Amino acid sequence: MIRQIHLQQVVPAFLEEVPADKVHSEVWRSDLLFEKGQSYLVRADSGKGKTTLCSYLYGLRRDYTGTITFDGTDIRKFSHRQWSRLRRESFSSVFQGMLLFDELTALENIHLKPMASGMSDEDVIRCFDRLGLLKKVHSRVKRLSFGQKQRVAFIRMLCQAADFLVMDEPVSHLDDTNSQIMADMLHERIARDGAGLIVTSIGRDLPYDYNRIVHL
Repeated sequence: MIRQIHLQQVVPAFLEEVPADKVHSEVWRSDLLFEKGQSYLVRADSGKGKTTLCSYLYGLRRDYTGTITFDGTDIRKFSHRQWSRLRRESFSSVFQGMLLFDELTALENIHLKPMASGMSDEDVIRCFDRLGLLKKVHSRVKRLSFGQKQRVAFIRMLCQAADFLVMDEPVSHLDDTNSQIMADMLHERIARDGAGLIVTSIGRDLPYDYNRIVHL
């Protein structure tokens, strides 16, 4: 279980040559703590490093200086095996590129991930229904629109056990109705298991009552 994510003076490679007084960020070159059970919105303009931040937290990139710790342990010390376990048990994400398999159906993409305890196939189908995707359950992902793919990626994230849910611009192609449904489903999930929530936004925010808004 991860209870805290701590960023201390983290500087991504693309900012290393930029003078400190030119970087006005509450994330980079700062001291930032994400806590389980709390919700955070990370706002930024394009190119400021939202996806980079998510990649660091998920262990996909390590091109930075400074320190990122999970419950006091530097994440650079984790082995490949430890990262695999963390991605199965502690983190669930919606990536900007969604990382769905086009040749598989929407439901098959969900089943690639380990299901959260107590989550049944009936629960998954209800998620599809709430997001207006009931007729797309057995459709190949390559035949779905971008907005439909975002909703499938969201369901996949929601169905996996996690201490932290990380969402990179999750509503960029969704209307207000579906965005609100996603927010309601998130609220139910977090109320049930106390996960932490980290959402990035380039201007169109997932409507949620965040504990803190951080400017990247």
